[in-house]
Amino acid sequence: MSAPNPTTPPLLPFLLLGLRYYRRPRAWGGALVLVALTLAMVGLALWTNHWQRALFDALERRDLVELPALIATFLTILLLSVAVTGVHLLVKRGWQLGWRRFLTEQLLESWLARGHHHRLRHLPGAHDNPDARIAEDVRIATEVAVELFHSLLYSLASIVLFVDVLWVVGATPHESPPGTMVWLALAYAGIGTITGVLLGRPLTRATDQQQSREADFRYGLSHIRDKSEAIALAQGEASERRLTRERFDALARTWWKQSLGYLGLVSFSTAYGTLLPVFPILVLAPHYIAGTLTLGMLMQAAQAFERLTNALSWPIHSMGDIARCHASIERAAALYQDLTELEAIERLCLPGQICRSVGPAGQLAIERLTLTLPNGHPVLENFSLTLTRGETVQLVGDPNTGIALLKAIAGVWSWGQGNIILPDGETLAFVPQRPFLPEGPLIAALTYPRDPAEVERKRVIDTLHAVGADALIERLDEHDDWNRTLTAPVQQRLALARTLLERPAWVFYEAPADALPAPGKFDPVALLRERLPDATLAIFWPHHQPYPGVQRVVFLN
Repeated sequence: MSAPNPTTPPLLPFLLLGLRYYRRPRAWGGALVLVALTLAMVGLALWTNHWQRALFDALERRDLVELPALIATFLTILLLSVAVTGVHLLVKRGWQLGWRRFLTEQLLESWLARGHHHRLRHLPGAHDNPDARIAEDVRIATEVAVELFHSLLYSLASIVLFVDVLWVVGATPHESPPGTMVWLALAYAGIGTITGVLLGRPLTRATDQQQSREADFRYGLSHIRDKSEAIALAQGEASERRLTRERFDALARTWWKQSLGYLGLVSFSTAYGTLLPVFPILVLAPHYIAGTLTLGMLMQAAQAFERLTNALSWPIHSMGDIARCHASIERAAALYQDLTELEAIERLCLPGQICRSVGPAGQLAIERLTLTLPNGHPVLENFSLTLTRGETVQLVGDPNTGIALLKAIAGVWSWGQGNIILPDGETLAFVPQRPFLPEGPLIAALTYPRDPAEVERKRVIDTLHAVGADALIERLDEHDDWNRTLTAPVQQRLALARTLLERPAWVFYEAPADALPAPGKFDPVALLRERLPDATLAIFWPHHQPYPGVQRVVFLN
């Protein structure tokens, strides 16, 4: 599979996937309601602007008669603003969650299908940390995109409405042409935007470095957590403390670089924001003193100037969110592109690939299968085999070859070529020496991937007794990380118990090298044969000596 070009990420397919969400009437309804509420918020801001003019004119005239009506109007604006803002928040967050849920389900459906989550790790492409791309990047892409849509719509509506106010109120008919304050607002916002972009460049670079150092620090701590037993046995705590300290020192250095970047941008933003409400008053003060503007007109123009400038400054205010959204879309799009290509490879099954297909029930066929390591070194060449329902077969060969063949049948080995034809409608179970036991209640690990409620508890207890794991019966409801707390032999017995509970039609069992049973001792293969009489048992065992009970022995070249 070809790796996507990181400089030209495949955004279009992912964006089209995102737009598929809007085929749903509910999605369109939420968007339209949000648009209406956003316009209502701008309308309330304009109403407040006109109310302020009336208030200050009344104060200038010392008109107490008009004050009660102004107070009543303000209370109406206040109540409507609270109601509109509250409903707007709920509608916006509902839209964000719905869109995120849709994209998450789409990516999960492909990522957790047919071993894609495993095969993706071994294929080229920009798809590192797919879990973070699904959990974090999809969240940022959807949440920030909706926030940007709202803020852009709010800014555009504010420009349209407050330009009209400032165009008329911001100039006197005899001394300044109409629109003078509008042009000043454009100049003020333009200078602020350009300066902010220039000052923000060092901060962007420093932030990228800071995020990398933070990731290194988190990785080091998670490494200690995951390898805690090995570190304790090696008495490596002092070394881990030293390495962690070095990572934090690197983090601290980039922290101060980022702080210097913030210093310039925050200093300018403080000056820019402090001057903004004062600047229009200073410009229009001569007109007010000359008596050509009322106090209400002055304050209305000042507020309209501030709102217009903020709206015109939307690009600089939103630059950080735009960058975050774009980066997250790129990362999610790269994952989606590689998953799409992986599905295309499976459908087309081009020459030089391992092709898995479905054939008649009761038979599993392997045709001219060659398996290689990622570096191209062959581990199995031109191998063919047909298994029929109900037989017991021993596969003999190098353990690495057996593991590669088992993974190829399961669909999680990507290197090689040939055909694997699986029986139609019949379940396959794979029992490796180190099985996966999910963290949680022991009964959930035993019934995985099914819900424990689907399996009768009495049957679970009987199966644990059959595999010789009676000591675990009283721990069925205990929560733990079973891959860490149980020994390898006990984990193998749990894997056998899980297979017996599942009752598959085909079992591929990786027997330990020392698994030859002695008379009167526990024999896992005999137990599988007894409890699953109609199933096919394929036993991977490296010794040439036939395993007791097998019907034929097949050698892996």
